[in-house]
Amino acid sequence: MKKTGSFLLALSLALSMILINQGLPAAAQSSAKGMFFEQLESPRESINTGLKYWIQMRRDKKLSLVDNRIDFMAGDEIRFQIVPNITGYAYVVLEKGTTGQKKVLFPNSYEPNGKVLAGRQYLLPSSGYLDVDANPGTETVRIVLSRTPLSQAALLKEESDNTIKIAKGINGAEPIQNENCLVAFSQAESKQVDFVAGEGKGVEEDFSKDLNYVPGAPAKKKSSKSRIRRAIHRRPVASRKVTRQQQLQKQQQIANRTGSVTVINIEPSEKLVAEIQLNHI
Repeated sequence: MKKTGSFLLALSLALSMILINQGLPAAAQSSAKGMFFEQLESPRESINTGLKYWIQMRRDKKLSLVDNRIDFMAGDEIRFQIVPNITGYAYVVLEKGTTGQKKVLFPNSYEPNGKVLAGRQYLLPSSGYLDVDANPGTETVRIVLSRTPLSQAALLKEESDNTIKIAKGINGAEPIQNENCLVAFSQAESKQVDFVAGEGKGVEEDFSKDLNYVPGAPAKKKSSKSRIRRAIHRRPVASRKVTRQQQLQKQQQIANRTGSVTVINIEPSEKLVAEIQLNHI
């Protein structure tokens, strides 16, 4: 009798879940993180469009991975660290600065290449950084991921399609509803990381308006002797071979770091726009 009762209870719960989920799109029943890897594991199929991003913030010579739940201060240097789940093109656009300025921050004349490959990790910008000015307010920045190249005019055009707005609310960073998008936040905490080679203090310029791109120091050219030495000590190709499974495991480890935000358009859209509000005190 007890077994029959337990079976009926389990059946009743299962039927309830079916009825609850019946009105939801199948994609909405999946997690944003799960959908991110679903596309990544099937690169030849168009399943969805998504990216994971972090904000790298350097303050008082300390570098941290954060999201937009924190308050940024004058003098902070930031850039975005992203992992796309499709091969395409990435852009950073200042949608609305504290002085009302609107401009494309990346790519630019210093760093003209915005091409990104699925599953790879990128810094936007890669050698420079974005400087937080002395004007308090809210900076609105867009990270745009597109399957095809976009012109500057297209990037600066007013639009709402395929855009998810991530604003700092009472309970932290809260996405403004978009029926096609899913957003997942990891626990926000600081983590020490290293900048890529080529990072420097930048040029001596006085920036006093909005979020600005500041170029990094030019990369140093390596001598022919160091190239020869590297070639001699390079491991054989066979020992450096990495399986697809190992690549995916590494990508999962990277994507689960603290401070990450996953943004997914549940449809295989041509473009995904994450509009992020940065609170500047």
